Amino acid sequence: MKAIVIGPMMLGAPAPSDSEKEKLISNIMDTFAEIEKKLKKTKFLNGPKMYIADVFLFNHIVNVDAFLQLDVRSKFSTISAWMDEVLKDEVVANVHEIFQKTLKEMMANMK
Repeated sequence: MKAIVIGPMMLGAPAPSDSEKEKLISNIMDTFAEIEKKLKKTKFLNGPKMYIADVFLFNHIVNVDAFLQLDVRSKFSTISAWMDEVLKDEVVANVHEIFQKTLKEMMANMK
């Protein structure tokens, strides 16, 4: 929930209320459900091959999940399997590993 508060505040907006936070989380989960449906029909977002859209969405899901602690992989098995496929790309895997280390440090500093 920190990211929902931090994001707007970084831009000078007031923090959302608890009910607004709940609605934002609900919208995010609904979006993940739509992505889950799409990925049940195709290996990657745009068909059988991975494109930049997959890498972009992968990074977005990792960020959202890390900051909001939604546990996306356990709640959306198809998204989880797709993320495993995206991580088979060596460049994505290397960047992801570096990002995970940086994210751990950043999250520790936020506490």
